[in-house]
Amino acid sequence: MSIALNVFDRLIELDADGKLVPRLATGWRWLDESTLAVTLRQGVKFHNGEDFDAAIVKLNWEAYARLQQPHMLGEFLNFKSGSRLEIIDPYTVRFHFPKPDGAPLVKRSALHIASQQFHTERGWGEKQWGMLNRPGPRGTGPYQIVEGFSTFEKRSDRIVLEAHPHYWDASRLPRLHRIVFDNALSHRDALELVKSGEGLIDMVSEVRPAETLSVARSPFAKVVTRRGTLVTVFGRFNMRKAGSPWHDVRLRQAINLGVNREELIRDIKGQGVVISALAAEEGFGFDPALTPYPFDPDKARHLLREAGYSEGLMISLIAPEALQTQAISISMMLEQAGFTVDLQVLDDVAIQRQTRLSDGDQPAKQQTWDITIQSALDQLNFPRFCSTAFSPLTARTIESASCRSSDSSMSRSSASSIASGSRR
Repeated sequence: MSIALNVFDRLIELDADGKLVPRLATGWRWLDESTLAVTLRQGVKFHNGEDFDAAIVKLNWEAYARLQQPHMLGEFLNFKSGSRLEIIDPYTVRFHFPKPDGAPLVKRSALHIASQQFHTERGWGEKQWGMLNRPGPRGTGPYQIVEGFSTFEKRSDRIVLEAHPHYWDASRLPRLHRIVFDNALSHRDALELVKSGEGLIDMVSEVRPAETLSVARSPFAKVVTRRGTLVTVFGRFNMRKAGSPWHDVRLRQAINLGVNREELIRDIKGQGVVISALAAEEGFGFDPALTPYPFDPDKARHLLREAGYSEGLMISLIAPEALQTQAISISMMLEQAGFTVDLQVLDDVAIQRQTRLSDGDQPAKQQTWDITIQSALDQLNFPRFCSTAFSPLTARTIESASCRSSDSSMSRSSASSIASGSRR
């Protein structure tokens, strides 16, 4: 995702505060409850020299509308059937919806705009919108991909981005001429390189809380912590398993009351904050009126008894290897609240086979796990990589930077740590 957001621009973007801001669009207004007028930015060029205008917006819109599910994230980003785009003039378009839709502006923040050449040569397939399966001049963003590929399923061992010299946004001009993502290095090896030498690796993302102390002690590296990466660590109940007990709201409440979230963050020496729902504090749609569940193991035990489990309840808890520490702490807390926990730590492939319907190794009803601990990145709210992660490296322009890019876009908590190497 960080690759695509540097290559493509979108009409509208969600900023770091969760607010809708203009990008390739300069403004918008509702003409009525189902008609949206959008003005477009003039003077923007694609990497291949093509002009950005209403015609290319229409081309992207129609390509998007033809797909059953453009994004891997789900059909909730689709526009209603019967929606259409009308060109008013070269820099004004009008969207017509068959009925009122409360989220068209947010959906446009996921509509990456690609060049006519890209759509003519290849285009995007189902669930691949915004994915870069080959290098080339694709978008209008601050960087273009000149080597490698990056999709949801896989990344090449090496990805190279080069600055777009005619980028339209002076406030976001590329600060690095060339960026090399080394995906062949393991996280551990990359971290050792950024700590032990100068210039071999400039940055390692997704530094785990337990690793930050060793980085901080290095004379060659520093930890840059940024709250607001919009990654949420959460638990999911298995409502689909045969005989699932989780349809009883009292049991779901007991689980929530049995987890001390503040202590969990302290235990792992994390940078996260407790949130009340799946929307992070800085995320679009966050409701400050909601309050998190308190830690109340006595009430949790009372609810267990009230639900008919006076002797406790045996549950199966699964978690990926990246969240093993958190899962161990949570299982111990739940044991104190009256549950008997069978914890299984699995690799990412095994987790997906048990929790994703599209990848399941057996029907959902036959899956025996009760709760899974997972982390997820809010893709809509994901901040642009070039304006956040690279800026701590130096105050001057660097000709080239080498980064270790994780195989996953997910961090470990609702704040992230980045290890930056020095260039002396």
